[in-house]
Amino acid sequence: MGSEETDDDEEADTVTYRPSRRTITGRRDLEMDAIGWLMFLIMLVLVIPLLPIIALLALIGKLLGFGRPRAISWSRPLNGPDIRP
Repeated sequence: MGSEETDDDEEADTVTYRPSRRTITGRRDLEMDAIGWLMFLIMLVLVIPLLPIIALLALIGKLLGFGRPRAISWSRPLNGPDIRP
C-alpha cells in the first residue's frame, strides 16, 4: 500500500539502448544520379552565357579601382567643420 518501489519497478523504468545496424549495399542510386546530372546541366546552361558579363564587370571594377582597399584619414572629423588650429 505504501509508495515503496521494488526491484521490478526499477528494472521496468530502465531502457536499454541498442544501436540499429544499417548495411550499405553496393547498388548505385541511379535516380539521384540522374537528378544531380540534370541540375548540373541546367546550371551549366545558365552560367555559360553569363560568363562574359561577369568577366566584363570584373574588368570594369579593376579599372575603376573597386578592388583596392581605401585608406581612412583620421585627421579630420567625419561630421562637422574642421576645427584644427
